[in-house]
Order: sequence, then structure tokens, then C-alpha cells
Amino acid sequence: MVSDGYEWSPSFEIALRLEEYRFHRKSQSFFSPQYFWNYQYIKSGFYFQQLERYTSLFRSSFKIIKFESLMTSPVEVLTDLYEFLGISNLDIPLPFENPSKRSVFPPLTFTARKLTNLMNRFQQVDTKNERDRLLSVTLVNSKPKPMLEKTRKHLETLYDSELAILRNKYGIEF
Repeated sequence: MVSDGYEWSPSFEIALRLEEYRFHRKSQSFFSPQYFWNYQYIKSGFYFQQLERYTSLFRSSFKIIKFESLMTSPVEVLTDLYEFLGISNLDIPLPFENPSKRSVFPPLTFTARKLTNLMNRFQQVDTKNERDRLLSVTLVNSKPKPMLEKTRKHLETLYDSELAILRNKYGIEF
């Protein structure tokens, strides 16, 4: 959200504090141009109800894969997924990498996205690189700053009972 120029908040902690305001607003605005739930960082983290909806519809055709598992053991996870789907190995080249980009200053990246969207209305662009040229000036090749430990502890406490339900019902360990 930040590196794509859709989150203007200068820190994750401020974005979390804005969540309630954004939730009650329930509509897109100049400062929240993406899908409503993209800005609901905490509320979107309560997975149990989401999983219950999906599993009630798809029952045994549902596989849960933790992102961490995919990143640490991609071959094993993909092999297991292919088997679950009943398809042959797709020979995806591994390891694959998605290089991290970090916004130098999120409000600047947000402004660059707004300008880029405006410019793209008036000119034909052929590639994502052309489209996001201005946006790329606001980014550096490095990982985003880590979450503050205080924030991590707060979220762990907030999700503690949710994680227990997921562990008991689906066997997911966090």
C-alpha cells in the first residue's frame, strides 16, 4: 500500500490509529482511494470469520498455506499444493524474489501516485514502468522499517484469542 502510493500515513502506527475513522467513513476518499478493506489493517487480520465463510462454501476444496511457509520452504509447499490441486509440477523457477521497495516519505509517494493517475488519463502508457516512473523516484531499494516492538506486542495481544481459535480449529501454528 505504501510503496504503491495508496497509503499516505507516514507510519504503520499512524495508519492503525486512522483505522477507526476510516471504518466509520465507509467510502473512498481522496486519502483512501483503494478498496475499503485495504485500509482496515486490524479488522482484516481477524481470519477466523473469513475462513469460516470460505470453508462453508468450498469445504474440502480449501487449502491454507502460510506465507512464511511458502517463503521458507517454497519447493515443499508448492509440491504439496500441486498434489492438493491434482496437477503436475509447473516447474516454476525457484527461488523467486520480490525485491523490497521502501517509500522515502509516504505522503510524497502518495502524491506521486495521485499525479501519475492524473497524467495517465491524458497519455497512453505501454508498461507499468512507464506508468509508475514518477512513483519510482519516491522509492528506495530496501526493506520497509520494521514494526515497532510496542506495536507488535499490542497486535499479538489483540489477536491472541483469534490465533487460539485458528490453532484449535485449523491446526495453524503462529
